[in-house]
Amino acid sequence: MYITAQTIISAVALTSAVTAIVGGLFSIYRWYQRQNKQDEYIKAMKEEMCLLTYGVLACLKGLKEQGCNGPVSFLALMAWQKQPITWYMMFVCMIAAFIVALVAMDGWERIKEIWERTGYKDKK
Repeated sequence: MYITAQTIISAVALTSAVTAIVGGLFSIYRWYQRQNKQDEYIKAMKEEMCLLTYGVLACLKGLKEQGCNGPVSFLALMAWQKQPITWYMMFVCMIAAFIVALVAMDGWERIKEIWERTGYKDKK
């Protein structure tokens, strides 16, 4: 048996085909692993968001029981001070209420962790 150019071409084609199939299967396996990891992360996020929602609802219920009504109290304060109310004031009021609820539930460590996750660090 002689090794001809056609034999070499056939061997290289077979090797390339096997490599492509193995590479494709490996890519599918890696994709499947990523999906499982994302599913676990999403599940943890759902649990965390559920707890945060319960905490915010508890804070709002407590404020309502005390006679405060969140943004309504802010509107009353601005009317009493005769200050104009702009759209961003209500937005900031909601964000501040969320931060207060977050600190009340998880403490300042949670706010620090979120801040560090954003990537805003001192660049010295």
